[in-house]
Amino acid sequence: MAPSDLDPPAQLMVDSHVDDFLSKALVHLESQEAKNHLALGLALALQRGEMECPDAFYAVVVKERTTFTVALRTPPHFLILTDGDQESVGMICRSLAMRKAELPGVLGPADEAEYFAQEWSRLTGKGTRLAVQHIVFQIDRIRTQRPKHGVFRVAHDADLPLIAEWMQRFGAEATPWEVMDPAKLMAVAKRRIRAHEIHVIEDGGRPVSMAAWAGATTRGVRINFVYTPHENRKKGYAAACVGSLVSQQLAAGREKCFLYADAGNPASVALYLKLGFLEADRPRLYLFQ
Repeated sequence: MAPSDLDPPAQLMVDSHVDDFLSKALVHLESQEAKNHLALGLALALQRGEMECPDAFYAVVVKERTTFTVALRTPPHFLILTDGDQESVGMICRSLAMRKAELPGVLGPADEAEYFAQEWSRLTGKGTRLAVQHIVFQIDRIRTQRPKHGVFRVAHDADLPLIAEWMQRFGAEATPWEVMDPAKLMAVAKRRIRAHEIHVIEDGGRPVSMAAWAGATTRGVRINFVYTPHENRKKGYAAACVGSLVSQQLAAGREKCFLYADAGNPASVALYLKLGFLEADRPRLYLFQ
């Protein structure tokens, strides 16, 4: 990611509307859809009106009339970066620092995220730390026979208290630095249940594992909120739930499914590899003081 004396001059373009942003960023994001699926899915959801964020930050760095680097932020969440170089990443960092953004962190390719974190610390005086080394996985078909455990079904309103509790437990394990208000968590769970995004494996008349889909991209969809309570783990429920959800989404016309996994969690990494997921990238999440 080192800059070169031969690099063309770069131009930072900050948009206030998602349509303007996507007119410049869409081709860039789609060119590496697996790596960029989170930013792409968020931008498309905003464009479709599926979510609202009037304070969203949209930035594109252009070199020789070609989109070179893209950044997206939906406050209060962290900044999402795509591939770039030190010049383009530095321009985005300085723009946010000048705006006195209350930025909790940055997620992006390893070198880009690390450089942004270093620059943010230099410009703001705030400490930074590497929170998670992620693996981005993608899959276009289930390559192994998934375990036959329980009954796969969509979650419904009667599951709401349990789903909200599982979301809270999932957050405590996967993103312990985030504290979500219980009322807001309940609202998120209700919205996603009624959008038919959350699915469960039911065994013995009760849910034992969950997984959800979100952030539909041009050709795919993101899998998230993969959670199985401790007492139900190592019984094949997670594999059955994720495998069934992926099969459902592919049968519905999605070309691929994507997900983020913590590289430091060997059990989940092994699960996804067994199902046939392939590694697409290893982004990093840095948190700021």
